[in-house]
Amino acid sequence: ALRRIIEASGHMSPFGGDASVKNVRHAGKYMEAVDAANAALAGFAQSRDIPILYRNHEPLGTSPDREALLAALAEALLGPVDVATIRQYVHTALGRACYSTEPKGHYGLNLSAYTHATSPIRRFADLVTQRQVLATIEGTPLTYTTADLVEIATHLNAVVEAEREQGEEISAEGVPL
Repeated sequence: ALRRIIEASGHMSPFGGDASVKNVRHAGKYMEAVDAANAALAGFAQSRDIPILYRNHEPLGTSPDREALLAALAEALLGPVDVATIRQYVHTALGRACYSTEPKGHYGLNLSAYTHATSPIRRFADLVTQRQVLATIEGTPLTYTTADLVEIATHLNAVVEAEREQGEEISAEGVPL
């Protein structure tokens, strides 16, 4: 079903039409496929008014022009690469992504709507999105109300922020892993 949604969305598969993971030869192509799948599912949900968790990455009021940011990152990569410094620069310039029930766009990926749905074993947000879309496809009642999704988004955003502050990965229950 996901492959049909991707194809119908107009997002191109980096696999030349064959979206099976076994044909992925490069991690970059895999990430392109993940981004395409997540964008397609966000568009699918948005076009059908399915309440899901969107992954929004809004630019800060002082965010640099996209081309200027890319040029600055390219220049930073010419010398010794310090991933922490580059990550800090990007986060300072762009702010942090967060979950919401409203699609506000993903500046970092240049997409008008984006969600997380491709890793339900690893991220609870992905499982929530998949449950909502699957219920719609099957014609069964939605698993979560919009109010439930707001509460889930608030909790997930708080957990992610706590991870950032502590510098460690924390489970959805707030327990360090």
